[in-house]
Amino acid sequence: MFKRFISLYYGSIGFSEALVLVYGLISAIWETDEQKRRKISEHINKYFPNTKVYSYSSARSSIAACLGAWGIGPGDKVLISAFTCLAVPTGIIAVGAKPIYADIKHSSLNNGEDQLINLIDDSVKAIIVQHTMGFGVSFSKIKEIASEKGILIIEDCALSWGAAKSGILLGSKADAVIFSMELSKTISTGWGGVLLSRNDKLSIRLTEHYEILGKPGFKRVIKETFQTAISGICHKPGIHWIGKYIIYLFFKFKIFRYSTPDNEIKGSPSSDFILKLAGPQLMLLIFQWKKMSAIQFQYSNNISYITTSLAALENIKISDYDDLQHAVSPRICFYTEDRQLFTDWFLENGVEVGYWFDGPLSPLPESEKFNFDPELFPNANAVASHIVNLPFHCRLTPSDVRKISSLVRNFLLKYPEQKLIWLGL
Repeated sequence: MFKRFISLYYGSIGFSEALVLVYGLISAIWETDEQKRRKISEHINKYFPNTKVYSYSSARSSIAACLGAWGIGPGDKVLISAFTCLAVPTGIIAVGAKPIYADIKHSSLNNGEDQLINLIDDSVKAIIVQHTMGFGVSFSKIKEIASEKGILIIEDCALSWGAAKSGILLGSKADAVIFSMELSKTISTGWGGVLLSRNDKLSIRLTEHYEILGKPGFKRVIKETFQTAISGICHKPGIHWIGKYIIYLFFKFKIFRYSTPDNEIKGSPSSDFILKLAGPQLMLLIFQWKKMSAIQFQYSNNISYITTSLAALENIKISDYDDLQHAVSPRICFYTEDRQLFTDWFLENGVEVGYWFDGPLSPLPESEKFNFDPELFPNANAVASHIVNLPFHCRLTPSDVRKISSLVRNFLLKYPEQKLIWLGL
């Protein structure tokens, strides 16, 4: 009952981060949100020079802000992956545009360039290139075509904070870049998203819109700060046995809210969908961003250890680890034949297993506005039916990494008929 439990969520928020959030509330007395935003820009520009930095109350609203600033609206199309979070097409329909989906490559979880290029027509005004689980997509051909046609290229780095390919950080090549800071991300403030722009025309329009943009009301800020702090603490491995009941009660009495509200599943974003990021979250973002180099180093050590540990097993398929592909992701994904067997094995041993995503578009929408038919995307469907993912976030200790690696090994030794494919590598 009291054993250590490793959760998938709030992997970057603990007691220290909870205190930073409280400090962020109090700091409003002597430091404005605008001063905090300037600090964030200074930190981020060390990694992404010559970019304009904008922080929003969610990553999905930053997508909408970006598309709206580019002049995208009704009658326009935006190309995206068919294996993604509902947040991405929500940002598109929020400006009245139409999401168009491209199936993924089975092993990489990403789109291939040709899959996206084949969908380009005169109505396509933007392409969102998704780097799933920190593994980079090459899009040089797409970029060339987009430049000729005036199509906006956005890199979706929601799960790629600090990830790199060939020594270049993901998010370094497109017109705009989206980062998410939701509860399951590498860097988390509980809520929020960051948008980077390196396109002068886009930056001018974004700045005009941003200067008059509102921010969450005080009551909402208090509730979201409280939810983030309490949830982060309750997800600590040594506390989770009782923390899960505390979280359940807060949701039951509607003190906590879900990241995807019912109105968005129904295709109707709220009137205050696009807002600036609030002060406490800004402070936590500054605090976490300062640790980016340490986070990258930890992930590099973890992935090197686990790939080496599992490489000798015959019933797991792992591509040779490429030092040029530096994946930084809060989860590692496997394709498994018997998902329930795998899940039960890890839960019995104190490790949470997730299904990111349990559908090609997750959660499945309830509106035709999303323009989504899962049967059209066989690869995304196949992966969604068999994917499992394990914690790989910043909260893991070296012993946690060894435990997860050992559990994978022991699972395959106990069930030699089972086959695993490490997706992404």
